[in-house]
Amino acid sequence: MDSLFANDKSIVAIPLSNYIGRYIMTTVHRNPSVQPGTPDPAFGDQGTLTLHDLIKDPEFALPRLLKGLSSVSQGKTIFSAQMYRNDLYVYVLGRLDGNGRLDTTFADRGFIAGNFVATQSSAGGKLAVQESESGKIYMLGWTERTDGWADLVVACFDKKGKPDLTFGESGRLIIETPPDLELQTDMSSVHVQPDNKLLISPSYLSLSVSRPATGVLLRLLPDGSPDSEFSNNGRWEFKLPGLPNASTAITACVSQGEKIVIAGYAQFKEQQNTAVLARLDASGQIDVSFGDKARPGFHVVEVADRTTQFNTLIERSDGSLLGAGAASTAGKKETAGLLVAVTPNGTPHQLFNNRKPLITQFDEQHDNGWASALAQTDNRFVVASTGSWVYVARFQPDGQPDTGFNGKGFTNLDSESRSEPVVLTSGMEGRIIVSANTIGLSPEGVGLARCFYG
Repeated sequence: MDSLFANDKSIVAIPLSNYIGRYIMTTVHRNPSVQPGTPDPAFGDQGTLTLHDLIKDPEFALPRLLKGLSSVSQGKTIFSAQMYRNDLYVYVLGRLDGNGRLDTTFADRGFIAGNFVATQSSAGGKLAVQESESGKIYMLGWTERTDGWADLVVACFDKKGKPDLTFGESGRLIIETPPDLELQTDMSSVHVQPDNKLLISPSYLSLSVSRPATGVLLRLLPDGSPDSEFSNNGRWEFKLPGLPNASTAITACVSQGEKIVIAGYAQFKEQQNTAVLARLDASGQIDVSFGDKARPGFHVVEVADRTTQFNTLIERSDGSLLGAGAASTAGKKETAGLLVAVTPNGTPHQLFNNRKPLITQFDEQHDNGWASALAQTDNRFVVASTGSWVYVARFQPDGQPDTGFNGKGFTNLDSESRSEPVVLTSGMEGRIIVSANTIGLSPEGVGLARCFYG
């Protein structure tokens, strides 16, 4: 085995085959210095903040969970949360300044809290910010129904944290969960297209053997109404050619001009998830110029003896796409990270891991399925994991670990994730902010954010 680090044994590449690369990361001891991947002590308390310390108002009880992050101008960060008061869960939307303090110019006191439906529990979720002067904020979330199940909510706020009453009904749109399905609140995603239309992918789990879950992509006009020019009624269902009853899921999407690339997984074989990308044209039809020749319109990632899935998708600075997710060994608890890079047209990227999927594992005692990814301007990328240990790692454009990041290519939060999700965003001057809900204070965990030099 050859060290990837010239003068120490911090990172060793162990090839499993010519198909997959695998990296076992071990600790290297170095003189402390300000370097990428080390905490920024000016953020929060020595690089870390918790919702418990950030919002000290005693009206809120436990739990306090972080659910979304998104960067905005001037190094500020929008966050969403699920908190508890008056015997109900409530959503929270707030803004941090560059040093991790509440920005009291946002909303009434740096944050807004409430319920989407009076007397029914609610929570915040994934976030997207409109890249225009309006700076509108879109927050996913959920609201409890009278039967105890949950419906997805899309809420819209102006850049000052006030509900946008021109969107939906009083600033929010409720998307009812279909019968026999259960909403997976933390897997649903939201994306703002360049034309300010919204892409929403609700994520559902099937409660019926006879009715597998089907991935759904919704396109909404800026006022929250369905876009009738997209798949006739604003709703596209992820159906596989030749396998119309196969289970599918959409976990993320990105825009390529008027086209849309989705990421998720599908069951080409019964009870076996396979990671997949697909591209749609502006009208919601599969774009057959994308992906594999054998499956026009799709890029499918099959790894021997493993199930695979994409949890997130980003566009890198060269226009290539990076899918990040998990590869699980059949019959075992082990879950490794999955990284796949493709060209804008969905073919394997020649400069990434010899055109092959990259399986990563840092510690055989802990899984590290990638849950979130962040593109950087130099085509490097950062990923974060969920599960039995929360890792943050940075990779070179070709998939090699970036050993300049914390001296070994990765860092961790010294804890496991007790509640989803784990989210990455950019902070002030290229810093990296990760949020997670880790062990402490309540069984569901404690919402914390940590800021690293980037």
